[in-house]
Amino acid sequence: MAHSIETYQNGVLVGGIIGYAINSYFADITFFNTVDNASKAGYYYLLPKLREAGFQLHDSGFGNNWFSQFGAVDMPREEFKMNLTKAIVSPAKFTN
Repeated sequence: MAHSIETYQNGVLVGGIIGYAINSYFADITFFNTVDNASKAGYYYLLPKLREAGFQLHDSGFGNNWFSQFGAVDMPREEFKMNLTKAIVSPAKFTN
């Protein structure tokens, strides 16, 4: 299921994240913004939402220092595949 995490400034959409969820796996597809760091604000909101909902694997693509401050790690392909298999068969619900 596709999801859009949006950030607004004075009622105007200024950035966010588009991603999808398969049970307890969430993948970011793209970050977008028209105001600096607006997508990062959306990411900051997304992380606790995924934790609270019981998501087991969050894929943001290739990591960098900004993502690592939130606990993101690069993992070997085989480890990712194993974690992905567990996550897609484990229920989680993004929205209520």
